[in-house]
Amino acid sequence: MKRYFYISILMIFCAVSSNAQTAKSFIKAAEKSMLDKDYYSALEYYQTALDIKPNDVDVQYKVAESARLFNAYKLAESHYKMVAEGKEADKYPDARFWLGQMQIMQGNYSDAKVNIDKYISGGKADARMTDMANKCLGVCSFATAEKVPSQENVNLFKLDETVNSQWNDFAPSVVDGKFMFTSMKFEVASDKRNPSRNYAGILERRNDEIGKRVNIPGAENQWHFANSTVNKKRTKVYFNICTYINSADIRCDLYVSEYNEGGWGKPTMLPEPINAPGFTTTQPSLSYDESSNSERLFFVSDRTGGKGHKDIWYVDIDANDNFGAPVNLNAINTTEDEITPFYHAKSKTLFFASDGYPGLGGYDIFSSKWSGNTFSVPNNFGKPVNSSRNDLYYWINPNEDTAYFASNRDESSFIVKEKNACCNDIFLAKYIIINLNALTFESATKAELLGCTVKLYEMTPTGKVLIAEITNPESNLSMFRLMPEKDYWVFADKKGFEPDSALITTKGIGDSKDITQKLYLKPSKIDLQIFTFDDATKEELHNCKVQLFDITDGKDLLVYEATNLDANSFSTNIDPCKKYRLIVTRDGYITHQEEFETPCDGSA
Repeated sequence: MKRYFYISILMIFCAVSSNAQTAKSFIKAAEKSMLDKDYYSALEYYQTALDIKPNDVDVQYKVAESARLFNAYKLAESHYKMVAEGKEADKYPDARFWLGQMQIMQGNYSDAKVNIDKYISGGKADARMTDMANKCLGVCSFATAEKVPSQENVNLFKLDETVNSQWNDFAPSVVDGKFMFTSMKFEVASDKRNPSRNYAGILERRNDEIGKRVNIPGAENQWHFANSTVNKKRTKVYFNICTYINSADIRCDLYVSEYNEGGWGKPTMLPEPINAPGFTTTQPSLSYDESSNSERLFFVSDRTGGKGHKDIWYVDIDANDNFGAPVNLNAINTTEDEITPFYHAKSKTLFFASDGYPGLGGYDIFSSKWSGNTFSVPNNFGKPVNSSRNDLYYWINPNEDTAYFASNRDESSFIVKEKNACCNDIFLAKYIIINLNALTFESATKAELLGCTVKLYEMTPTGKVLIAEITNPESNLSMFRLMPEKDYWVFADKKGFEPDSALITTKGIGDSKDITQKLYLKPSKIDLQIFTFDDATKEELHNCKVQLFDITDGKDLLVYEATNLDANSFSTNIDPCKKYRLIVTRDGYITHQEEFETPCDGSA
């Protein structure tokens, strides 16, 4: 990495004026770099000026600003703190806000809340800054809530140097066994900036080999190629081609190439209005609908007609590859940024990143279910996939046990190590998938018992908590997803049957696993009512003796005997799935005898 050096030959009698002039030159260079959004150079210049004029609060504040914009959060925090707590703090009221935000990005929510509360109570914030401050307080509240969302069944791993570099690495996916991703590690020798501006390229990797750059005909070094997505037939690949518009910002359009085993064909820009002149159109992601044999291309754009700075849009592609009109995803988008969409067809879930919903800081990953008509209210993934930094570009495989995402969290590589300025690296999320298959049977015959209501409870220190409930009229199978290191109680019930239940634990299970639990429901006792009458007159016949024998096993086993002197009614409970003989006697009458069987399905 290039460095800036300066040599000062100082004379004792002109030291003060010479230092002042040198500092002024560095400040002027820094301001020019800030206008060009070259935040690294601006930070270098401002820090050099501060070395010369260490008591200059204005330069101190500008060091903090350029460090923040370069994502050197820790460095920015230290300088904002010196300004906010210094003697000239009143001249820089926003320093308190930015101090709080830098603390949020490092997960220090308690100190962040104190500083942002002070900022709001100071009364010097305009409407825009007040709104930003209130959103930051929302982040602090969400992140420190008693029940912060979490994914307890996931283990995270940072991918090694065969994928990650010191530069931005992002947009992971797997296509036909190949791991696809984008990296900003490609340098251009003719770029004289410091650090030199890098360009994005799409790479693919098989097994554990080092990722290799995809050869795209017509690719030029000054172009970014990023964010690939492949259609269902594996005949086309969509991606971005982007160019720098200053030192930090780029503008992108969507392109498509023919895709085959020989590589990618020459890129063709998608037509308007998919690409909107003067605006960025980026981050394509395809989904496929089997019922209509059509595809939907999700993408991100800052064009007019949206709800926020960057919004998620989509365009439908019919079976003949005709494009529909772009549609803004109003159900998802906020007044802030929604980016990096990925639609998971099996679960009908859209995954995306946003800084417009309550989160842990920076961009958080969210999910939203597609009902067939609209998307549900987004859910924050929570920890550990989300962090206080930027978490985005989530992709998950069809089995939902392996996912990838990009993040600039503390574990990521430093683009400038001495400034703790992080880039995005790609992380692997391995989910422990524990499925419970609860099967219900009739206890005596062992026949499948359909239509049971099966409830799943988590056993907690304060008692059992209902997690899920399923009634399946067409099957004896109820499926549940369990979390690791927990105790559960599964309970099955059906009208006409006595319930059955079982205790299940996932403690000690470290890998994905299916658990089968069979539940046997015994039909409930049958209420047998017997009434005696005179056969000729049909009048009640009292003083009868009733005997009931269980003859299921070929033996006469007396299970009930009674005589009623004052009435003609008898009542007892008998078992289902049994065969009985009933005998009724009375002096002066012919003995009545009959046999019957009780049903096994609880229908009596």
